[in-house]
Amino acid sequence: MGSPTEPDASGEFQRIADCLAGPGADAHHAGLQELEVLARAHPALRQPAADAVCRYLRGTVVEAVDSAVALLVALARGGDHLAFALEGAVLPDVDFSGCSFGPTVFADAHFRGRCVFDGAHFRDDAIFARAVFEGEASFADVRFGADAHFGLARFHSPAGFAGARFDNMAWFGRGEESVQEDDSRFEEFDEDGDLPSGKPDPFGVQIPWREPNEADPGWPSAVLQEDYQTWYEGSDGTCFRDRVSFHGARFHGPAWFWKARFGADAEFGDAWFGDQVHLDQPSVDLTGATADTVADEDDASEVDDAEESFSPQQWPFGWGLRPEDNGPGRLVTDESVAPYAHQLADADPAVRLSGLHVLDALGQARAAQRAGIVDAVCGFLRAPLAFEAGDEAALTAEQVAELRLRRTAQQILTDHLRPHDPGAAPDSPPREQFWDGVELSLSAATLIDFDLSDCRFARADFMGTQFHGTTNLERSAFKAHFMLPGGGGYATFHGECRTAGAALTEGWAGQRSADETLQQIRARSAEVTV
Repeated sequence: MGSPTEPDASGEFQRIADCLAGPGADAHHAGLQELEVLARAHPALRQPAADAVCRYLRGTVVEAVDSAVALLVALARGGDHLAFALEGAVLPDVDFSGCSFGPTVFADAHFRGRCVFDGAHFRDDAIFARAVFEGEASFADVRFGADAHFGLARFHSPAGFAGARFDNMAWFGRGEESVQEDDSRFEEFDEDGDLPSGKPDPFGVQIPWREPNEADPGWPSAVLQEDYQTWYEGSDGTCFRDRVSFHGARFHGPAWFWKARFGADAEFGDAWFGDQVHLDQPSVDLTGATADTVADEDDASEVDDAEESFSPQQWPFGWGLRPEDNGPGRLVTDESVAPYAHQLADADPAVRLSGLHVLDALGQARAAQRAGIVDAVCGFLRAPLAFEAGDEAALTAEQVAELRLRRTAQQILTDHLRPHDPGAAPDSPPREQFWDGVELSLSAATLIDFDLSDCRFARADFMGTQFHGTTNLERSAFKAHFMLPGGGGYATFHGECRTAGAALTEGWAGQRSADETLQQIRARSAEVTV
């Protein structure tokens, strides 16, 4: 904790630390002021001082939170890249602009107000996994010198990463921590690799799930290292409920937005991508963006004994990378899928409706485009709703239009999943409108009166999906994922679910049957939607 040559300073530090651990707002304010003076006079105590303030902010009784945050900011602006451990902390308005950080953990932190990190420098890993940002969040011109982890973070207000530089992995995907066998917490898992229910989660502080239209899916905060092997596994990605800008951001490492959700404008204009990319949401705007070409890797991901190769750079449907003679390629509108031209990213509901019909017609005419079109429509449905989709009589005209769009997107999917018209013989030729082999990626989507009756398709990812109204699965047949294989990521039925005559297959080989999974999902839904 301090230098051995400074016994008096070390003793004074311990007295202040004991004061912060005791009761009394006045004592806390006084202790923090003394701690600031002590840290200025004794540089060797700056890191212990930061540790003491972080420990105070992580506590259950924080009566001088503004003073504590102000002291942290002062320490972080000292330029010596101190480590900060603020996992699970509840923070008010914070302004860390221009600060320098060493190893930094804001995992499960709850930012209750506006937070600013403009121009900050994270020299080491910056961990914001599962954090919740209630107010506006600004990371403009931030430099992330190592990995930046925002897995399963939730942004409820506008967010900005304009001009940010990501020197290594920019992770906006799943939010689980991968636990190695040599981790002391490994013993918390049972023999099946699950965390026992009913016990406190040793890997994170669970912030209450208060998202419109969503019951808590119970996404896990940690998994064993070997548990996840494919792209079909893992929890939801980062959720941006309001607009977000990555304008001019520079991604030197992989830019990973697998399963991220964008509820409004997602602007990546003039951004540069130098490595692998997974950014395929239809609301993304890549105008003026550039990217270095990344060669395909030799390996492939295995999914149920079938090999499926994934491109190292995945862009939204309708965008393509045009190589340039000198310098990086440019992201441009893919003319081969005209007349579709990013209509689903438009703010005007009428334009988005037109885009859905364009995609419908394009898929019917060009079988080779169907997989990308289905993914785009599913991505549209995965966007979070900004309002409660309850009594439509209480909604505004604009909100009713949004629900109409969602129902149209659902119907486009289901119209192409029914091989036969009602009453047709089962062995009759399939309808011309039937698209065979479809896979639905609807994890964490909000679906309303979703009618899959008589549908036949390959697979559906319904992990964390919120089914509102009446869900009809009667006489359908497909491989279903309603939860993660080890538990968590539960779908929720907020209304009736009809399954008469359904022939569903459990998506996770060697796990429970599909009927057992549905029974578990129904029972849990009845509990969490009361």
